[in-house]
Amino acid sequence: MGPEHSSGRMERFLQMCNDDEEYVPVMNDSFMMQQLHEINWFICNPSTPANMCHLLRRQVHLPFRKPLIVFTPKYLLRHPDARSSFDDFTEGSEFQRLIPSSVDPTNVEKLIFCSAASTATGNKQAHMTEISHFMKDAMDLAPVPEDKATF
Repeated sequence: MGPEHSSGRMERFLQMCNDDEEYVPVMNDSFMMQQLHEINWFICNPSTPANMCHLLRRQVHLPFRKPLIVFTPKYLLRHPDARSSFDDFTEGSEFQRLIPSSVDPTNVEKLIFCSAASTATGNKQAHMTEISHFMKDAMDLAPVPEDKATF
């Protein structure tokens, strides 16, 4: 490992978040904005160029300021699934806090949250073993997108 390589320890940042896993929030219209306002910083791991773009746009347009920590694995630099079409950048598109898999949710046995490179690897393994797991690609790691955690 040379000076151009670094290894961010995501778990260290996640441990310092004030996102309480014991607390179950009330889901209402202002849930997402309230959740973003109460967290001490944002930790994200975008897996597509469009989501990275929208993440930075969201950060600039929020009515308050919080630190943004972005992890981007080197594995996804040339991965074929880590691409975005032009339509993903245009008006009407936005930051996707959670990207569901293409598995039919009626046959789901387990809900698995993955992040970036884990999703690419996990999708390959799920297709090889034909396990009916429903994988969601979590872009927002802190705060946890609890409002999107349904089938």
